[in-house]
Parts: sequence; C-alpha cells; structure tokens
Amino acid sequence: MKTILFIFLIFLGISLNAQIPTTFNLRGGDSEIKGVAGAEFQLSNYSIAAGWRPVYNPMGGYYNSFSGALTAYTNQWYNSSWYLSAGAASKGCLYSPTVHNPIISDDFIPEPTLIFMGGRRFNFYDLNREWDNKYIIDAGVGYAVSEHNHYITFELIFNFVLLDNNKK
Repeated sequence: MKTILFIFLIFLGISLNAQIPTTFNLRGGDSEIKGVAGAEFQLSNYSIAAGWRPVYNPMGGYYNSFSGALTAYTNQWYNSSWYLSAGAASKGCLYSPTVHNPIISDDFIPEPTLIFMGGRRFNFYDLNREWDNKYIIDAGVGYAVSEHNHYITFELIFNFVLLDNNKK
C-alpha cells in the first residue's frame, strides 16, 4: 500500500509541474458511481475517482460501498463541460433472494454494481469571474446494472479543487 501511495505522489508531483492541466479534487454529494465522499485526480480531459457510500439495509444497519470511476470530459478542469463516466461500486445495491417484494423480505444481500453516468460539470468561475476557480458541481444521470437489478441513478456532487497547476 505504501508503494502505491508513493508512486501516486510522484506521478502527482510530475503532473502538477507539467504543462498539462491537472487537478486533485475532494468531493462530497450523492453518487452511486463516485460515492458520498471521495477524491478525483484529473489529468487534461480524463480523470479517475474513488469514493465511499453507505448503503442502507431496510432491516437495519448500513453496508459500506467503495466505488471507482473513469471519466472523460469535453474540456479541462477549469471550464464547464459535459462528461461520461464508467465505474463500479462494491456493494452498490441490495438484492432479496427470498421474495420478489423486497419491502417484506428479511434477507438482503449487497451486490456489486456496474454504473454508466453522463452529465454536466459546472465550474463556478464560468458563472462569475470574480469567484475563485476552486468550486465545481457535477450533475448527472446514469444507469446501474448488477446481477439481479438494473435501475436509473442520479448524481449531484460538490468538488473542491485541493491542488492544481492552473495552466489556462
């Protein structure tokens, strides 16, 4: 684990000094694909994101779901843009094998979920040039698929740019 973190920090340092627009965001909101809390590393028009999301069990308690996503944007991080994401969540949804009506079931099993998402990234700097270029909102809609479920999902995420090389 220390080796992976070390390699990531070296890559981040090299990227921030390069001429390629690069950013590291901390994020919060609600997303099946990117979690409730997480982080994103964007290099030019592509990013990798990881997050955590609690999944509520109707019989009581929560499951911890960890997710990751790859995203392609139409513009660099400092401009508003459209995006497409593909990713997975470790325990994205619950499945009830005992009955077809999960409301009266007493047995819920979390299952991995594959998620595709598309949406719009809004940079506050595009709205008002007097605002700092550190605040971004992602809003999107997607489709989630697991072994026993498939459904439409939404996301609304607030991003705070923690590190950037600001190559505009």
